Amino acid sequence: MANLTYATPYICALFGVSRQTVANWCVRYAKHLSESANPPKNRHREYTDDDLPKLALIAQMSNVRRPPAEIDKALAAGERAEVPTISDRTLAERTEGTRHFVLMEAALAKSEARAVEAEARAVAIQVTSHEQSGQIKLLKTQLDEYKQEIRQLYEEIALLKAKDNT
Repeated sequence: MANLTYATPYICALFGVSRQTVANWCVRYAKHLSESANPPKNRHREYTDDDLPKLALIAQMSNVRRPPAEIDKALAAGERAEVPTISDRTLAERTEGTRHFVLMEAALAKSEARAVEAEARAVAIQVTSHEQSGQIKLLKTQLDEYKQEIRQLYEEIALLKAKDNT
């Protein structure tokens, strides 16, 4: 019989925890879980039947505030906990709540990314504006110099005309 795998939303619903909590458990207790619980980058986590009693122990001990070192030691000693059974309706309700939470986290991440992009654009515009402001000052200075030069040339022309008329 094939070993079943479970997705993170199912694990979240089963133990009543957030996606981040499950991810934290997977990283902290990686040596006790299947490789698919800590997949390579850009792959979704999957949990095996063997992972479930281990995750149940982690959840149970975490709920009573046992330190991670104690949980690690219990897992290493082969301790496991009974996997909770929940009705399909309860699972659906928890999964929906988790799904909503995940969607909210995704929306938050997207908004934060947009804020970072907007801030970067604002800085770029500020820099460009500052550079353009400097360019404008330089051009105004050059314009004043050219106007002064033109006045001097008109004066010299006038002097030359005056000399020429004499």
